[in-house]
Amino acid sequence: MDEPGSRRVARWLRQGVHITSRLTEVEIVSALARRSRMGELPAGERNRLLEVLEADLESLRVVEIVPPVVALARRLLLSHPLRAADAVHLASALLVAEETRQPVSFACFDDRLALVAGAEGLAPLV
Repeated sequence: MDEPGSRRVARWLRQGVHITSRLTEVEIVSALARRSRMGELPAGERNRLLEVLEADLESLRVVEIVPPVVALARRLLLSHPLRAADAVHLASALLVAEETRQPVSFACFDDRLALVAGAEGLAPLV
């Protein structure tokens, strides 16, 4: 589906961005369902895109929303002006960086979130 930012996401994926939060799956399904309900996306196309999503998720490391992610998200919410979903995404990336002890880039479309990601030690891609 061609959405604003789709080409940028495709470029990031070619560059090696392969980690996402489980929340991403829920957010994408929500967007597809909403567009379908509004008549902007036929049910058949919605279902095809849901299958594509399943295949895409198989190629990514999906960080589950487990207690350490929640604890880190809570800390982030108390330290930075973030929305809950953004805190979960950022906490997921920070947890991977901590576990792997490798630099992790953080892809987002929000300048404020990118600033927080940078402040937390990630390399923001915007």
